Amino acid sequence: MPDATKLGANQVLIKVEAAALNPSDILFMRGLYNMMPKYPYTPGWEGSGTVIAIGPGLLNKYLLGMRVAFMKQNEFGPMKIGGAMADYVVTTNKSIIPLTDDFSFEQAAGFFVNPLTAICMVERCVELRSKCCIVTAAASQIGRMIIPLLI
Repeated sequence: MPDATKLGANQVLIKVEAAALNPSDILFMRGLYNMMPKYPYTPGWEGSGTVIAIGPGLLNKYLLGMRVAFMKQNEFGPMKIGGAMADYVVTTNKSIIPLTDDFSFEQAAGFFVNPLTAICMVERCVELRSKCCIVTAAASQIGRMIIPLLI
C-alpha cells in the first residue's frame, strides 16, 4: 500500500474494488499506443473504490470513506503514479466522481474512458460540420454511447 503520509495536495488514496480493461489499456501495454509506458508499469486508466486516505486540500476532508469512480493520475505528468489494476491507487480529487449506492463498483469502473471517447468523437463530427456519422461497431460500448448523442 502506498504511504498515505506522502500524499500531496489534493491527492487521495483509493482502495480499488474494480478496474476497467479497455482496448486502450491493451494497446498501451503492447506498446502500440501514442506513448510508451515507463516500466515497471501498473496498467489501467480507470476504476472504482473507496477513498481511504487524503492529502492536504480543502475538499479532501469530505472525501474520506467515500465510494468513487476514478481516473488514474497521468504517469507522464509530474506525479508518475501507476494504474487502476492494483489494490490501491493514488489520484487527485479532480479525477474522481462520487458514487451513490445505486451504482456498483463494477458499473462505476467504466465511467471515464468510453463515455469521454464517445463525446469527443461526436464533438469532432460537429466541429467538422459532418453531414453524417457512421458507427460501424454500433453494438460496442462506445457505439452504444454514440448513438444517443447523435439523435
